Amino acid sequence: MKRRRKPLGDRVSGENQALQIVDRNVSLRQGGERQEGMYINIARASRQSSSDTDDVIPSRLSTKEPGTDDSNTYYNSFEILTTVKIEELKDYIKRKQVNEGLHSEYKTIPYGPQHPTTIAQKKENMPKNRYKTTFPYDHTRVILQPTPGSPHTDYINANLVDGFEKESCYIASQGPFKHTFTDFWAMIWQNNSRKIIMLTNLMEVAKVKCDKYWPEGGKPIVLGRLIITLQTEKERAAYVTREISVEDKKTKEKRNIIQYHFTAWPDHGTPDPLYLVLFHKHVISDHSDVESGKLLVHCSAGIGRTGTYIGLDALYEEGRVTGCVDIVKFVKKMRYSRMNMVQTPDQYVCLHYALLEAFTMTDTKIGKDQFGTIWREIDIDKQPINHQKLYKEFKMLEAKKSEHGKSEYTAAVSPENIEKNRNKSVIPSDNNRLFLTTYDKGRTDYINAVQAPSYTKFVGYLTTQLPLPDTKMDFWTMIRDHSSSTVVMFINEQTEAEFVYATSEDTFSCGSFTMKITKREKVEFDILSCTVVLSRKDEKSREIVIYCAVCSGYPKPSVLCKLVNMISTRVSMSHDAVTVVSGDGAKNCGLFCTFANAVSSMTIDDNADIFQLARLLQLRRPEFFADFDEYRLCYEALNFYLESTNVYANF
Repeated sequence: MKRRRKPLGDRVSGENQALQIVDRNVSLRQGGERQEGMYINIARASRQSSSDTDDVIPSRLSTKEPGTDDSNTYYNSFEILTTVKIEELKDYIKRKQVNEGLHSEYKTIPYGPQHPTTIAQKKENMPKNRYKTTFPYDHTRVILQPTPGSPHTDYINANLVDGFEKESCYIASQGPFKHTFTDFWAMIWQNNSRKIIMLTNLMEVAKVKCDKYWPEGGKPIVLGRLIITLQTEKERAAYVTREISVEDKKTKEKRNIIQYHFTAWPDHGTPDPLYLVLFHKHVISDHSDVESGKLLVHCSAGIGRTGTYIGLDALYEEGRVTGCVDIVKFVKKMRYSRMNMVQTPDQYVCLHYALLEAFTMTDTKIGKDQFGTIWREIDIDKQPINHQKLYKEFKMLEAKKSEHGKSEYTAAVSPENIEKNRNKSVIPSDNNRLFLTTYDKGRTDYINAVQAPSYTKFVGYLTTQLPLPDTKMDFWTMIRDHSSSTVVMFINEQTEAEFVYATSEDTFSCGSFTMKITKREKVEFDILSCTVVLSRKDEKSREIVIYCAVCSGYPKPSVLCKLVNMISTRVSMSHDAVTVVSGDGAKNCGLFCTFANAVSSMTIDDNADIFQLARLLQLRRPEFFADFDEYRLCYEALNFYLESTNVYANF
């Protein structure tokens, strides 16, 4: 059954005719002067949000039809030009964000139901809709091939969406229910979809957002005439990839489908654009050996996160081909096909920053087979440092570093906490600091520590400063509260270990904690190992293993490799976060975490992108990698690791 569609040129007429204007000076300045030198914190600006629910229409946004009288809304009567050249996108966003201009621009886009949804609201179809306010439009809905002898089986809550110069290349869908699994997989098979983009977790804020529509490994499920089998699953910090085989029982035809499950979208707000862009980059660079059909994208309701991703994918292609993007026009285009795509103002802002990130991202990924050659080129480069390729990469890392205003460090600089910081210039921001939950009387929830991602877990490390005499109790509280069973310490001399544990006694106490040392040993490469049993009244005791690397400056590549080898088994067995300690909580901490993540990347994906791995850590603590020598050492250590051992660390 074919669906009736208006000609492409007529679908957005009346909304975008004025966008043919080409006077860029009028459109981009919009009555204001260019403001040079303003720095916009990309990650922070995109994350600040009140709520990001995929099922509730924000009351503050207009739901009027085009042409209604609203002094704050521009429709057919007047339209400003919204086409932006790629090289001008950064300045465009800066100007727009001065007075929340992107939020204002978002309000000009028609919101709410704009076209009939008759089929979706039929009595027999209502149980198939996850939310009472989100229905597919009749004119673009995905029409399933009806089951013979079964009426009312052609409906699913999904729409076909046009991309850049491609009709109906996307399917925007809600997350399926258990009772719609058969319909969901039938849609995938019918449209020859080979890639699924999933942008929600199964549960968020104790609510079911999507039912698990894929099987466990080795346990196929049968849905209608299709047999679904999970073949492989690879977990990374912000997403999971699953290879799924689908077989038609009758024809015996088999297809391989890859699901890309983005798991880092926060319950409230939007993700850091860098995470979203790296995820998108993985999807588009993952070329299947079979011809791909329509790209299926879903979240929970299939409008907010789904619209943001489709917007990123299509507009990135538009910008790559034409050198320009028109974000307003494309959001309107998506909303012609499915209601409320890009559901909130913050998602709209996130889309802008994600596109800026995508267009300015350089290819710094290095394959395992090429790494040795690349390192040798770095090592023999004797040009003045300013001309060296790796130094230029480091300066680019510095330029992209996140910055926070003074107002974002209220906890760290408060009177009760300020003296808990060894280095007053290395403190955690309010958004990234780690909280204590069971602190003793007279203490606060503050510790100078931040959570950081490993390659496979969003919270893989707890990075913190060497405790002060007054904060030793806070350190052990953090270990207890965040269930860390492995500690890696970088200390200048052996006596500094006293700040964490007693080096000469077998039993010692700290606040409400009692610690018993059950094992001490000196490992090669100036690494000390200590096993501590941590106890607290009325709580189960736990075993903590501490590795201390004694080095006056930066550790040698051999020391970094040895530490990674020693903790890899513990981490794979416990899945706990590793605590990483250094004098100020920045120097050597960022180095170790980035190096360990690069080793894992080589293991899982046969490549590593040290530049982007470092950036992801700097989102949490900008002070990581304060100088070039530390950054260069990460490359040197990874080369040493690849030359001296098989890549087997997996954490």
